[in-house]
Amino acid sequence: MEHRRGALLDVGLVGLAVTHKVFGAGTVIGKESTAITVTFDFGDKRFLLPSVLIDSFLTTADERVNREIAQYRDLGSL
Repeated sequence: MEHRRGALLDVGLVGLAVTHKVFGAGTVIGKESTAITVTFDFGDKRFLLPSVLIDSFLTTADERVNREIAQYRDLGSL
C-alpha cells in the first residue's frame, strides 16, 4: 500500500483543477510530502494527503489522478 501511496503523491498534482465539497472550485498550487495547497476564490487552504483525495473531500476530472485514487482505495479495502 505504501508503494501505491507514493504513486498517488507523484502523479503531478500541482496545477490540477479540483473541487472541494465546501469551498468549491480550486487549483492545486503547491505540494509538500504530505500536503497540498489549493487556491480558491477566497484564498488558499492546505490539505493532508492522501486522505483529502481518498475521502473525496477534493475531487477532480483528471482521469489519471482518479485511476490512482481508485487503485489506492482498492488496496485499502483488502
